[in-house]
Amino acid sequence: MLALAIAALTLAGCQQTPPDFEDRSINTLRESLGLRPPEPALGTEPIPADRAEQVFLDLCARQLPTFSGTGAAAATHGLAEGRSRVSYFHPDENLSVIAVRGCSMVFTSNADPQLLQRTFQDLGTPESPLVFRPVTTTNGNQYYAVHIGPG
Repeated sequence: MLALAIAALTLAGCQQTPPDFEDRSINTLRESLGLRPPEPALGTEPIPADRAEQVFLDLCARQLPTFSGTGAAAATHGLAEGRSRVSYFHPDENLSVIAVRGCSMVFTSNADPQLLQRTFQDLGTPESPLVFRPVTTTNGNQYYAVHIGPG
């Protein structure tokens, strides 16, 4: 199927562009061929503790329990929607969010881990517990994960 789609796109490049082609995004074309659009690029910049708290508060904690406003909040913070429409990626900062049943954020930060722990500790509730933890260090970057809600 993929080979057929590539061949069709190659042949299409040799033909005159159909009138409606210019009105269609590359992602719409990919979807019509059964191909999924690529995820947005993820940035590499670590984020400070206050930025991590604000993004998590706006995209996750304030959107409980349905997370229906997460997409709009993500856009105000400069995050691009992923192809799943429940994941969001920042193009400059190393920060991503996924919101389905609960909401999780993974990010890198140079902030003190204890400061980050204190930053997030009061955002959870008994109905929507919060879990914060350092995840791994990769290429000198410390990754953290924070989750709120069920799941």
